[in-house]
Amino acid sequence: MGKAAYPVAERGAMDKILVTGENREYYTDLVPADIMHMMYEPGYTTVGGYETGDKTDVPVAVMIASKNGEDLVINWLYVAEGKRNLGYGGDLVDYAFTLARENSLKNIVAMVRRTEVHNQPGDPIDYFLELGFKIAGQTENEWLVTPTEITGRIAPLVKDTSAVSSISNQPDYVLKARLNETGERIGDESIACIDNDVSCVYMENGKAAASLLVKNIGGIYYPVDYHSETNNPVCLPTMMVYAAERIIKQSGKNAYIYAKFTNSKWQGMARSILSESAPLYHDIMMAPVNLDEIEEKVYEKWLESEKKRLEDLAAIPEVAKVVDIEYFSGIVTET
Repeated sequence: MGKAAYPVAERGAMDKILVTGENREYYTDLVPADIMHMMYEPGYTTVGGYETGDKTDVPVAVMIASKNGEDLVINWLYVAEGKRNLGYGGDLVDYAFTLARENSLKNIVAMVRRTEVHNQPGDPIDYFLELGFKIAGQTENEWLVTPTEITGRIAPLVKDTSAVSSISNQPDYVLKARLNETGERIGDESIACIDNDVSCVYMENGKAAASLLVKNIGGIYYPVDYHSETNNPVCLPTMMVYAAERIIKQSGKNAYIYAKFTNSKWQGMARSILSESAPLYHDIMMAPVNLDEIEEKVYEKWLESEKKRLEDLAAIPEVAKVVDIEYFSGIVTET
């Protein structure tokens, strides 16, 4: 989630639009580089908010959402700095509730990335708490690391990378075969972002026994698919070193690699390899889709209890009634 904010401008009229390849460029400034891949992949919906003006429309907010089981997940919510505290973010969250109800989902989940304002004034968690969300847990299965962090840990375990070669050096059918297996999962637009120089294959007995596909979006590298037909244990680490070295050659030592692991086995491997690198922490905020109904019922229940309290107060009988008070002074008593 984006950082919470400081008040500035007056609210205008905000319309919503589905962000696609035709208008994506207008919203990329509102999405960090390591989140941007979600705007290209199937399974994610990007909604942009823009102020309508006399001469031009101005993008002011963006939300990226996805479906996970019976939950609608808000993966990213951001409002431009000069347009915060005007209700634009709330409008997009309301739209998320609408999408969830239309798709018969049960909960809204917001992934709130830990920032430097965590547990400080302006923490985005507070924003969702005020909306009625509750903290449901934390995640730590994402990493944003440099290629040298990978080579520094794995290279000593890899004798050489001669069995690995870039996909760009392979016949076209090799890449096509790999993309046919993953195309539906990562989407056509995502395929266009595959970096053929960094993506690689592991050769064994004269044929491609494994492949590692890596995307490059905005200078951030995303390993998106690992496919193997061999049990050779050095296959994956060798390809990881090869890919990291290609990234260094292409973009320098300070380039970034973003990796997310949903499988517990791969999470364990990542923690072992990247033990000196802290994962990206997210707080999981959750609210039921019928939150408004629940809040309305709570309010109605309070009204009923308040009405009964006033009725009970009015029913208390008057034992004595003060009509007037007179103060006396100068009284002398004789003995």
